[in-house]
Amino acid sequence: MKIALPLALATGIAGAVIGFLVARDRFANGEAATDGASGKSASEQGKSGSGADDLKKKSDDLARAQRELASLRRELESARNGEGVKAATPEEIAAQMKALRSRKTALLEAKDGMGLLRLMQEFATLGEAGYADAMEISGLLREDLRGKNKKFGISRSDYFRAIGSSMVPLLKWALAHPGKAPAAFRLDAAGMLRWQDLEAGPAYLEALKTETDASVAAEMARALRGMQKPEMAADLVAAARFQAGNPDALRRLLDALSGLPSAEADAALKSLSSDPNPVLRDEASLAYTALNPTAPGVLITSTSPGSQAELTGLQKGDIIMSYDGNDLTSFKQLRNAVGKKDAEALTSIVVNRGGSLVTLQLKGGRIGVNGEYVKPK
Repeated sequence: MKIALPLALATGIAGAVIGFLVARDRFANGEAATDGASGKSASEQGKSGSGADDLKKKSDDLARAQRELASLRRELESARNGEGVKAATPEEIAAQMKALRSRKTALLEAKDGMGLLRLMQEFATLGEAGYADAMEISGLLREDLRGKNKKFGISRSDYFRAIGSSMVPLLKWALAHPGKAPAAFRLDAAGMLRWQDLEAGPAYLEALKTETDASVAAEMARALRGMQKPEMAADLVAAARFQAGNPDALRRLLDALSGLPSAEADAALKSLSSDPNPVLRDEASLAYTALNPTAPGVLITSTSPGSQAELTGLQKGDIIMSYDGNDLTSFKQLRNAVGKKDAEALTSIVVNRGGSLVTLQLKGGRIGVNGEYVKPK
C-alpha cells in the first residue's frame, strides 16, 4: 500500500543502520581480529589461517551491510517520489481521508498523542489532499506542548521526531505555499528541514523570496549557513533584497553570502553594496568590509545610541586599529583595555575609515560598540 511503503522502508533503513553501526564498531574495536573462544589474536592464529579467514568474512559482512543500507535509502527516496508506485485515484484518496478522519475523532477523544502523531504522518503521505489535516493535528499538538497540562502525553522530542523524514514533502510544500500553511507550522518546517535534507538550500531560497513572516524567514536564513554553494549566489542576492526589511534574516543571508568562495562572495556583496535600499546597502557594505578589510583591527558592526561612540563620531564600518597607543589584535583586548581606564581619563584611538586614518579622543569607560577582529588577507 502506498501509505505504508515509505514507513516500512524507513523501518528497514533504521534496522540496517543499527546493524551497520554495530558491525562497524565491532570491526573497529578489534573483534573481527580476535577469536572469542580462544582469545587468540588473528596473528596468533595466522599459522592455521582461520584468523585471516575470520577477518575477511567480517570485512565482507560490513561491506555488504553498507551496500544494503545504500540500496534501502535509494528505495525510500523512490517511494517518497512515487516512483514505481501506482498513484491512488481520487476516489481511493477520498475513501482514505474519510477513514483517517474517523480515526482522528476517536484519537482526540482518547487524548492519544502518539496515535495522533502517527495519524498526522499518514495524512501527510496522501500528498496535498492530506496536508491540511496533517497540519491541523500538528497545530493541536504544538499548542498542547506549550500548555501546562499536556493532555496528549507527548514530549517535544516525540513531536519533532514525527515531523521528520516521513514528512519532508509536506515541510517543503509548506515553505513553498505560505498562504496555505500556518506560520507556526512553517516555522517548524524551517527548523526541521535542514536536518532531514542536506540539499534543502534551493527550497529555502525560493521560499525566502516570498516569505513575509519575520520569524520564519530568519529561521530559513539561519538554516542556510553551511548549505550555500557558489551556484546559489544569485538566489541569495534575490532573497537578501526581498528580506531587506527583516534585520535577522538579512544578516543571516549576508553571512551565507560571505561563506561562499571569495570570488562569488565579493561579486554578490559588491552588487548589494550599491543597492538603492539604504539598509541593504549599508549591511552589505559592512559584510564586504569584513571580508576585505583595509587594515587590521576591530571592525565596528554597531554602535549604541547615546554612547561615546555615537557622540565622538565612530561609525559602523570603522576599523579601530589602536587604543591608547596599542595595536589591537582582538575585540577582547579592546574590551579589557577600556575596562582598565579611569572613567575621566582621556585616551586616543586610531580609526581606519574607508582607507583614511582618523584619530579620535575618548574618555575611559564603555565606548558603546559591538565588533569583530579583522585583518587583510
